[in-house]
Amino acid sequence: MTRIVPSLLLLAACDACGGCGGEELRVEGEHPYVRCLFGSPQEREWESGDLRFLVEGRTLTIEGEVPHVVAFALTPEAGLDELPEAPLRIALGGFARDERSAERLLGGLAQVGPTLLLPGGEDDTELLDAALSEVDDATLVDLRGIHLVRLGGHEWIPVPGAPGGRYARGDDGCGYSDEDLTALDLPEAEEPRHLLSWAAPTAAGPLAQGLDGVGVGTESLDVLAERLGASGGIHGWPRRESATDHSPADGATHVAAPVWGRVVVGPDGSWTTGGVASLGLEGGTLRLSR
Repeated sequence: MTRIVPSLLLLAACDACGGCGGEELRVEGEHPYVRCLFGSPQEREWESGDLRFLVEGRTLTIEGEVPHVVAFALTPEAGLDELPEAPLRIALGGFARDERSAERLLGGLAQVGPTLLLPGGEDDTELLDAALSEVDDATLVDLRGIHLVRLGGHEWIPVPGAPGGRYARGDDGCGYSDEDLTALDLPEAEEPRHLLSWAAPTAAGPLAQGLDGVGVGTESLDVLAERLGASGGIHGWPRRESATDHSPADGATHVAAPVWGRVVVGPDGSWTTGGVASLGLEGGTLRLSR
């Protein structure tokens, strides 16, 4: 496996979201956040396992056999040794909530295998930058600042963080505005295209319902998907303890990536160990493996 020297990995982490001094990416107000969409990824090329990664501008191309991926969110105490085998993993938030768990989780993911990191509103960008700088491994791919991922015969639009910063845990969480999404511009899709977002769009239907069935979907993500030709996607919030999908009449498939780690599910403190979503990428639509 080809490794990136620590100084290059740190540069990539710093450039990705501006956590190392990019004050122009910070938004103040009632719900402060960092505009992780518009960092500057480091252009680079490397290999990890059987996959080849290439970052050009804001596009990440992943070459190699990826018939399926495993997607999940994380809790601070999540154990990583028993994660299912897959050519590639996608972590949708929960890996940088505090300093101790960020170091442990990112270090563990680096040992597990190639993993795409999409921060959620609960992740602290400064803690994420610091933890990435300590991981001397090319297996972790920070999606902050990446606008298009080409993977497994599909295209993905990564949208990290919380809409308007509303669900961010602190001032350094990733977030975005409707205007930020409007500013995203991509060429016409060459392959089936989907959202890869922490927050679910309203089109995700029941997957976009929070506590007591309250709808918390983000309409601006629906607008983005329609404008850029995305159909369905993978989402990490609202949280679920098991993998669930929703296929509306338009033929799109939305998948809720569940939490991997202890999840409280009852008022009496009862909990479950959560799970992962295994998705087949063969064909033009997403397919959740049962």
